[in-house]
Formats: sequence, structure tokens, C-alpha cells
Amino acid sequence: MKKLLIVAAFSALCAAQSFAQISFGVRGNFGASFFSITEDEEHKLGNSLATLLQNELSEYNPTMSYEVSNKSQGTGGFSLWANYALENVASGLGVQAELGFLFNNGTKISASTTATASGVTAKMDADIEMSYTTLELPVLVTYTFNKGGRFEITPCAGFYLAFPLGKMKMDISASGEASALGGLYKQEIPEESQSEEYKIDTACLVGTAFGVDFAVNFGEHIAGTFGGRYMIDFNKLKVDGDEVARRNALMFSAGLRYRM
Repeated sequence: MKKLLIVAAFSALCAAQSFAQISFGVRGNFGASFFSITEDEEHKLGNSLATLLQNELSEYNPTMSYEVSNKSQGTGGFSLWANYALENVASGLGVQAELGFLFNNGTKISASTTATASGVTAKMDADIEMSYTTLELPVLVTYTFNKGGRFEITPCAGFYLAFPLGKMKMDISASGEASALGGLYKQEIPEESQSEEYKIDTACLVGTAFGVDFAVNFGEHIAGTFGGRYMIDFNKLKVDGDEVARRNALMFSAGLRYRM
């Protein structure tokens, strides 16, 4: 009985392979990530900068105001992938699994604060850069148009798991200027900079990704690929005990594919 089950399983596997096609490849990724920062974190950043400026002008007992703006951060990495085409279901339909690394996830934040007191106006600007690395594990459904032709188009969509590796690095630099008498008197506030690392409490990020890949077949088996993809995390990244932000990323890629 046991031998019959083994033979049946082997036969089923061979039959599945006869109706399927496997391809795999490697690609380099580059693009930009963006953090949807929580309102609480914006307040913390603004208050921290305001406190720094207030220390510079403590003798004036100034009133404070601040602004925070969020910018995209360049990111990149590489990934290995394999696509299992479900030829027995529909020609062109497939399931693609990937394993990759993305470096420099994060965001750039510009913050400015202004203090006024006793005829003196002071302004300080700061640039804050947050970055971290992730291990990415997407599973995508793909459909290839013009499969086997010179040019192929493959839309894809699915879900991924992302595992933060190591700590989040935060680089801060700030400088400013104080003026009085309507700008006739000006004095620079010395630049301050610091670099800190913070523990990432989130063990796993879950998100969705969708995009499109293009392939140029150089022969029966080898093709060059390039494409674009948008990613967004469902859960927020938790750093040092606080939920900081939700990651968004727009990625472009180029690589090679081998189809068996």
C-alpha cells in the first residue's frame, strides 16, 4: 500500500510538471520609500527641535512655533525569484515567490522652528534621515501577455512579509540664525549634528504589492527584464516602543530571467 501511494504521488507530480513551466531570475531594485508619519511623531520631532532652539535663547523666554515636512528617501536592493506557470489552469497565469533585501528604507524629514522674544527672531532648520534594512518575501500572482513572443508584459499583484534587520539609524543635523533690529543684526546659531540607533520592535511587516514587468526574450530560455512596483505596509513600524510610520515604496527593477 505504501509503495502504491509513493508511485501515485510521483505520477501526480510528473503530471503537474508536464502542464507547468518554471522560470527564475535575479533583479536589482532601486526607487524611493516614503513614511506616512503619525501625528504624534510629528509633534515629537517638532517639539524636540523647538526645545533645542529654546535652549539657545533661554534668556529671552521665547514663544515657539514649528513646521514638519516629510520627503521620500532613496532605497534599493536585490532579489531572487521563481515563477511557477499554471499552464494547466490558464496559459500565462503563474505564481511568483521572491526573496530579497531592501536597503535604506526610511524617509527624510525637514523641520523648522521659529522663536520670537524681546525683538529677537531666531529660526532653526533640521534635516532628519531615518533608514533601516528589510528582508522581503513577496508572493505574487502573475499573468504574462504574448508569452513566448519577443516582448512580454506581465502584470503582478499579491502580498509580502518584510522582516526588519538590525536597528533603525537616525541622522540629525540642525543649524539656524538669529536676527534683531529688523534684520540689521544677524548671528548664526552653530550647527549641531548627531547620529543615533533605535531598536525596531516590529518583528514582521505585512503589505501588498502590485506592478508590471516587461521582458525581452534573447532566445528560447534567456530574457532581460525590467519593471515597476508599488508597495505599502498594512501595519505601522514600531520603534523604541512607539508606532512611528507606515512605509510606502515605489520600486523599479532590472534583471535577467531563465525559463526552463
